[in-house]
Amino acid sequence: MIAFDTENQTVGAVWYRLFGDNNKGYGYIDGNTPEIGMAVSKEVRGRGAGTLLMHKIIQQAKDAGYNTISLSVDLENDTAINMYQKIGFKDYEVVGTSKTMIYKL
Repeated sequence: MIAFDTENQTVGAVWYRLFGDNNKGYGYIDGNTPEIGMAVSKEVRGRGAGTLLMHKIIQQAKDAGYNTISLSVDLENDTAINMYQKIGFKDYEVVGTSKTMIYKL
């Protein structure tokens, strides 16, 4: 999914994909749990674009029949961690400098 501003400029995107045991992402849980990737332009951070994108991708995953969805976030990215926690993501594990979080659909 792609987010656009009022001038039709791309300001963010979110996606998910499945990984396998031999091709794990940073937020890997298992082969049946999609891992989210997201990017939001600095110019619109803190204005709700990331939250909106997350709600949309969670709904898409629910509609696709998944039971859980995961993501990985840098431990120093407090703003993102707080947003994910407000949405309902829970801590799963910490590996190196990244925190894996999980959301039960």
